[in-house]
Amino acid sequence: MGGQFNKWWLLPFGILTTSALIASSIIIFGPTFADRSFDEVALHGAHKPTETSGSIPECSDASANNDHGCYEQRYGNLVRVSGVEAAFAQLKDEFTEDEFVNTNCHHLTHIIGRAATELYSDVTGAYSRGDNFCASGYYHGVIEATMATLGADEVLDEADNICAEVRESQSQSFDHRNCLHGLGHGSMYVLGNELFEALRVCDALEDEWEKDQCSGGVFMENLNTDENSGHTSNHLKPDQAFYSCTEVKRPSTKLSATCGTPNTL
Repeated sequence: MGGQFNKWWLLPFGILTTSALIASSIIIFGPTFADRSFDEVALHGAHKPTETSGSIPECSDASANNDHGCYEQRYGNLVRVSGVEAAFAQLKDEFTEDEFVNTNCHHLTHIIGRAATELYSDVTGAYSRGDNFCASGYYHGVIEATMATLGADEVLDEADNICAEVRESQSQSFDHRNCLHGLGHGSMYVLGNELFEALRVCDALEDEWEKDQCSGGVFMENLNTDENSGHTSNHLKPDQAFYSCTEVKRPSTKLSATCGTPNTL
């Protein structure tokens, strides 16, 4: 499969972006940076009814039991009841007081982004209410929820439309970049972590800069999933440091110059 993919130039940016972002995220946010399967993304994603949407659970004692579900419901319902800004205000207050929130902050901002997608019908509307707190996870959550409504057979056809409004209003902005990065992550979820298929989604974008940003998200998700049982990657091999780079067509150059050094993470 990988041999058919010919955009070798995506690799340097993707791997280098992956290295920098993964390294910083592991240090800041701990091992739960990407600890949810796509089924869970879809469950908490766009336009899903919530039976307890009016209830905001207290989870201060849940951290001892590592109860992700309580916090996910708490922050999702805060968005539905009080709005995105109120949910972030609560998250920032609890970040300094609750060890669980502090450790899982990036993932919880994903939850806020997913819930926001229920309230706003397009990416631009959700993005306009966003916050960069905890490594911009909110924006990634918006795209995850948006893509959770697509089937695997729809992703290629819809790829260029996902970030179209952000592209038109804020070309090559921070929001535009986050949208494309989220597109790479979301493509891996929808396509079952098939890296080369996800790279084809990035390749379906018309703009070269957009392809680079999207591919960075794909490579990053490929590394994230290796730490998550039940959401693993078939494209990481401990005994082959440069796999999957070796499966992507490229000019006859030294591998280290083309793919970087992913095993230094």
